[in-house]
Amino acid sequence: MKHPYKKFENSSNWKILKESIEELISNNDIEILTPIEYIIGYLCKALQQNNKEEKNNKTK
Repeated sequence: MKHPYKKFENSSNWKILKESIEELISNNDIEILTPIEYIIGYLCKALQQNNKEEKNNKTK
């Protein structure tokens, strides 16, 4: 599936988040209407931004 988060697909965060979300779905803990790639990608992007902010704060 085409999505704007392709650059994150090979990251360790992608793998962990995908497995975790799929487990929640299989346990009927959550239902999603949005394609899973968009959810995982958005979360990977947010984690990346947070890591950059933390690094910037440490160098100040």
